[in-house]
Amino acid sequence: MSVFDWIFEKRATIQSGGNPQSPQYWVQKMLGGGSETAAGVVVDSDTALSFSPFWAAVNIIAGAIGFLPLCVYRRLDPRGKEKATESPVYSLVHDRPNDYMDSLTFRETLQAHVLVWGNGYAEIEFNNAGRPRALWPLLPNNTKPEVIDGKLYYRTHIDRAEYTLPYWRVLHIKGLGADGLEGYSVLEKARESIGAGVAVDQFGAAYFGNGARFGGILEHPGKLDDEARKHLRESIQREHGGVSNAHRMMVLEEGMKYQALGTPPEDAQFLESRTYSVRDIARWFCIPAHMLVDNEHATFSNIEHQGIEFVTWTLARWLKRWELECSYKLFAEESRKTFFCEFIVNALMKGDIKSRYEAYNVGRNGGWLSVNDIRDLENMNPVEDGDGYLQPLNMIGLGEEPPEPKAPAGDSGRMRPLVEETWRRIVKREVGALRTALKHPETFREVVREFYEKHTTDAAGILQPVLVAICGESANAVPVAQRYVATASNRLNDALNRSNNGGMAAEIDAILSEWESKKAAELAEETLKGA
Repeated sequence: MSVFDWIFEKRATIQSGGNPQSPQYWVQKMLGGGSETAAGVVVDSDTALSFSPFWAAVNIIAGAIGFLPLCVYRRLDPRGKEKATESPVYSLVHDRPNDYMDSLTFRETLQAHVLVWGNGYAEIEFNNAGRPRALWPLLPNNTKPEVIDGKLYYRTHIDRAEYTLPYWRVLHIKGLGADGLEGYSVLEKARESIGAGVAVDQFGAAYFGNGARFGGILEHPGKLDDEARKHLRESIQREHGGVSNAHRMMVLEEGMKYQALGTPPEDAQFLESRTYSVRDIARWFCIPAHMLVDNEHATFSNIEHQGIEFVTWTLARWLKRWELECSYKLFAEESRKTFFCEFIVNALMKGDIKSRYEAYNVGRNGGWLSVNDIRDLENMNPVEDGDGYLQPLNMIGLGEEPPEPKAPAGDSGRMRPLVEETWRRIVKREVGALRTALKHPETFREVVREFYEKHTTDAAGILQPVLVAICGESANAVPVAQRYVATASNRLNDALNRSNNGGMAAEIDAILSEWESKKAAELAEETLKGA
C-alpha cells in the first residue's frame, strides 16, 4: 500500500478543527492555539468564530462561493464557449469532489479556511490514467508551502504523520500575502479588532447578567456598619440583580433616598462600541455593512447597488482565484488550451424584475439577445425557433449606404391578413369621402373627376410606398395601384352616365357597399400575386 493510498483511507477521520472534548484540543490551546490581545481576550479560531460579525462575514462569503455553480467550459474556434459536461473534471467541481461531501460543502469549507487562516488547501487524488478523481480538504493550520531545491512542495500533517506533496497534487486557494506562496492569516491580522469586539460582548453579558443598575444612587441618612452594608448589598443583588429582575419595585427603609442619574458615558460608549465592531469586521472582509445587519446607512434606493458592489469588489477576486487555480491544477498542459473552469454569477447580478425585463428588452431589440438567451437567464426552458436574433433596420456600418428594401421571403399567404387590412383601410377612407360628397348630387360628378384625376397622377407616390412597405419590391405594387384608381374612376363615371342624375344616389350607394364588402380582399389577392 502506497503512502497516498493510506492517506485516502484516513480521510473519514479528518476533522476541520479540534474536538473541545479531546485532550489534544486543550493542549493545542495551551501551546499557542491563541494569544492574548490588548483587550485581555485570548483570540483563536474558536473565539473569532464565536464573535457574531466575524462568523457572519465568513459565512456570507464562503456560502456565496459554495452555492454558485462552478462549471467546465470548452473553448470554441474561433471564439465562444460551451459547457463540457462530458469532462471528468466537470463532475468533480460541479457535483461531488469526493465521496464525503458535495461541491457546495467542499468549496464553502475551503473558502472558510482561506478567510480565517488565509489559505485553503485540498489534495488532488489522481487515478491510474493521471486524471483527477477526487479533492480532499487539508487542515490549513497543519499545511504549509515550502520551496525545496527550487521546487514548490506542501508539507501537511495527517494523524500525527508528516507528508510532503508536490505542488501539482495540492489545490491551493490563497488570500493576500507577502510572497505569493501563502496568504496572510486574517485571524492574526484582525486579532486586536476581534479581541476588542469579543471584550465588548463579554462585558455586555456580565453587565446584564450580574449588574444591578437602577439609573441612580441610594442615600442613607446614617452610617452603616459592615454587617448592615453587607446585608443591604446582598438584598439588592438578590432582589434586583440580573435581567430577570430588571424594573422591579424597590422598597427603601430607614430613611434612604433614591437619586436618579442620567445614562452614564460608559453605557453610551458600550452601545457605540458594538456598532463599531460590526463595521470594523465589515472592513476587514470588504463586505457592505448592511450584509452584517448594520442598516444605518442603507436605503431602499442604494441597497441593490450595494449588493452588486459586493459581487464586483468582494466576490469577484475570490471567484477568479478559484477559476485560475482549478483551471491550472485540474487539467494537463495540453488540455488547458481547450478547457477551463468558470463560475456562473448571473444569479447574484440580477436586479428587480422590472430592471431585468427592461435590460432584456434592450438586448433583444439591439440584436445581441435571442428569446432563448433571455429564457436561459431566467432559468426557463428554450422554445422552438427561439434562437434567432433581430437586426435593427436603422443601424448600418459607418459610411455604408442604406440597403434597398427587399421583398419578404417565404409564403406570401402569411402576409395576406396585413395586406388585406391595409387595403380595407384605404377603401374605407375612399368610400367615406364619396358618401360625404354624395350628399350634394349637384357637385358629385365634379368631385369624382377631381378626386380620381389627382390619384391617377399620384398613384405611384401615394399608394406605392404603402404597398412596398407591406410586401416589398413586388412588381405588382405600382400596377395594382394604378389599375385600382382607373377601375374605380371608370366604374363611377359609367354609373353617372347611365343614371343621368336620375336614381344616381341609389346606384352609387350600391357600388360603394359592394366595395366595402369585397374590394379589399380582391385587391389583396392581386397585390400578392408573384410576391
